[in-house]
Amino acid sequence: MISTLLAWGTSAYKQQIWPGAKEPPILSDSQIKLLSVYGGCCLTKLSAAKAFKEYGRSMQTSDLHKFIYSSYKELFDV
Repeated sequence: MISTLLAWGTSAYKQQIWPGAKEPPILSDSQIKLLSVYGGCCLTKLSAAKAFKEYGRSMQTSDLHKFIYSSYKELFDV
């Protein structure tokens, strides 16, 4: 998830694909990396919490996949 957010930041944001990327404040490369890591960690943590709530201690890492979409919408839906 971190790598996806980093790819979006370094590709889409730096190339100013959407209008919001053209308005100040313009983020530096280090700020993009920091936000990508933070966002990826928050997304992973929320997905894991939802998976644990459903599966309990029998949860496996692959169980997080089911909750990525809902967690993404909850955290980042604009």
